[in-house]
Amino acid sequence: MREYRTYEQIAADFGIHESNLIRRSQWVEVTLVQSGVTISRTPLSSEDTVMIDATEVKINHPKKQLANHSGKKKFHAMKAQAIVTSQGRIVSIPMI
Repeated sequence: MREYRTYEQIAADFGIHESNLIRRSQWVEVTLVQSGVTISRTPLSSEDTVMIDATEVKINHPKKQLANHSGKKKFHAMKAQAIVTSQGRIVSIPMI
């Protein structure tokens, strides 16, 4: 499932609190990992074209703030990156 809106927007559409949506999303992610669903690195041929999308996503102030603090942008963030082929095949979603 692809969803590019913020948790705040999605929660408003479904009539639930944002924190409830975040907990449910995390449960889905953990359940998928525990069930063995993985997206691993895929070998590429020399003809493959890939698209890389990376961004920093603002997060609430974490308990261990230094690991997530962006000194350059002066806010707490997590980095997200996805690498996809032009055919839509997911090559890599590294945990940064």
